[in-house]
Amino acid sequence: MTNMARVHYEIPDDLHRRVKAAAALKGETLKDFLIAALEAAAKVDEKARSGRPPAEPRPVRSGGGRAAAVAAYKEHLAGSRPPAPGATQT
Repeated sequence: MTNMARVHYEIPDDLHRRVKAAAALKGETLKDFLIAALEAAAKVDEKARSGRPPAEPRPVRSGGGRAAAVAAYKEHLAGSRPPAPGATQT
């Protein structure tokens, strides 16, 4: 059997209820659900520290002024959507 560390953290009640419900929906115990979530988070962290520097953001030019440029940069950081309409990347 794997050695286990005993951990005690206080979390908000609402978060506890949501995590417990998510574990139940997957048919897992809260303990197993949390272990899997922590392992996934640790893998993401390991990839981030894999020795490669983080990608540099590309400059953003926007015809919409400063607000559009800031919005396009935030979108770039989020990585989920292309730059704001009217913004061009170089």
